[in-house]
Amino acid sequence: MKVLVTGGCGFIGSYTIDLLIKNGYDVLSLDINIEKTRINKSAKYIKADILSKKIFDIFKKFSPSIVFHFAAQTNLRSSIEDPKRDAKLNILGTINILEACRKYNVKKIIYSSSAAVYGEPKYLPVDENHYTKPESPYGLSKLVGEMYIQMYNKLFGLNYTILRYSNVFGPKQNIKDGGVISLFINKILKNERPIIFGDGKQTRDFIFVENVAKANLLAINWKNDVYNISSSKETSILDLFEKIRKNLKKDIKPIFAEPKKEVRRIVLSNKKALKMGWKEEIDFEEGLKKTIEYFKKCSMSNSTKI
Repeated sequence: MKVLVTGGCGFIGSYTIDLLIKNGYDVLSLDINIEKTRINKSAKYIKADILSKKIFDIFKKFSPSIVFHFAAQTNLRSSIEDPKRDAKLNILGTINILEACRKYNVKKIIYSSSAAVYGEPKYLPVDENHYTKPESPYGLSKLVGEMYIQMYNKLFGLNYTILRYSNVFGPKQNIKDGGVISLFINKILKNERPIIFGDGKQTRDFIFVENVAKANLLAINWKNDVYNISSSKETSILDLFEKIRKNLKKDIKPIFAEPKKEVRRIVLSNKKALKMGWKEEIDFEEGLKKTIEYFKKCSMSNSTKI
């Protein structure tokens, strides 16, 4: 089966492509930048902007049955600084992909959404029936993307699965991807003090990237619906810092800065995905160790080159 992936050189996209190839799919990735460290030699890659007309020729020639749509502006704070760019990539880019899906008879689109669509939780854990009231341009643009996808299902019969990820982390994550874990690890490895905004007691739900990739693969056979993909466990930013610091055996203290306007506590219910046969195979502790080991090796490799 032919599968087209937008943003396959991205953090989550690259792990998903590895699984797709492993399971025998014919994969083509569209990326605005081709990152060599995230390429699978058995997949095909084309440099293309999801906003361009070029994608229609690519869809016509490749004729995919399934589309995974990962390409996006993913940094919440960047969306606040430049909401126009965020909306352009996440809303207009998604519409362009949907139009290509409609025109060339794609059977299904799988969309990577975010816990950011919920906003400040009314109750915990947050399930898929919780109201959506984003508190950032990023959360809003991802929600609008969801709504367009559901509209295309009603108007044109395009099947879909929407996956709302909690905070995804793991090896190969760049700081520009917006991951606090990779940021903390890189800072501490350099003997630098990471910044924690507020008191550090704000909580997040961290999910290891390999678990997310597995959910993406399974979603090919899931129904037209929305699913949370999460660990369903709360971890405070301060506890996260301490776990990383102790693992790296560094006597470093964070810098506490003025709090940002952000959700205080969030944890997502993953019960709906569990009922579909998905499970968190690598838990937070194991995933954190794997991630730290990866960045330690990268740090040692860079030191050797110097």
